[in-house]
Amino acid sequence: VSIYPNPSNSVVNIDVTGNISQVVVYNYVGQVVYENNVNGAQTLQLNVRNYESGAYLVKFITRDGESFTKKVVVTK
Repeated sequence: VSIYPNPSNSVVNIDVTGNISQVVVYNYVGQVVYENNVNGAQTLQLNVRNYESGAYLVKFITRDGESFTKKVVVTK
């Protein structure tokens, strides 16, 4: 999984592998700001233009039910 550009002020690309089933983005207070089910390997484009500046957590859930998290920084 790769996230670029990071930090970003417009669009963040998220490259996911075929083992990922869901992508969820949380803001700094734990609210879900984006959620998407994934079918196979693909690149998601996340528009962050209207997001507040700061750090966001991107949670990846695998087909096996395991999860891991990466950080995205939004700048203005």
